[in-house]
Amino acid sequence: IVQLSGLGSAPEQEMSGLQQYYGSILGGMYTLHRSVTGGLNWGEAAAPLFDISPALGVLFVLYVTFVLLCVLNIVTGLCVENATRMTERNREDVILDEMKSREAWFTEVRHLFEQADTSKSGSLDFDDWIELVSDIKMQAYLQKLGVDITTDSFSFLFNMLDLDGDKTISR
Repeated sequence: IVQLSGLGSAPEQEMSGLQQYYGSILGGMYTLHRSVTGGLNWGEAAAPLFDISPALGVLFVLYVTFVLLCVLNIVTGLCVENATRMTERNREDVILDEMKSREAWFTEVRHLFEQADTSKSGSLDFDDWIELVSDIKMQAYLQKLGVDITTDSFSFLFNMLDLDGDKTISR
């Protein structure tokens, strides 16, 4: 820029700004980088360009505007998209964990049923049910599974589990 400007006889102040910020290709690239990353006030870097030509100054301002608004918005959009994708994976993990938890719960309930079915008939009648849930250990176990059971709710819970209404709870 210094050579192209034709300012070989320009005032010392104009030349020092150009030399400082744009004295070499590497220096110019470093100035552009610092201008958009906050390491340099971009107005300071633009001032020597405006001194040479308002068109160069406007070109620099357009560069800074493009990088800050367009490129950084694209990078931000990619980051948001990645975060959304990770959140979606977390939802899938939560669903899988819930399905595993339910499967474990059903396994535990089947195990309880098999323990209570002493006749191995595959069903419990109301008397077997009352005997099962009257045991304090069984009540604690059911509570661990999330079933809050009290003496008042024995028959209600039995009727809920008796899906076909035949007065027995079947596997």
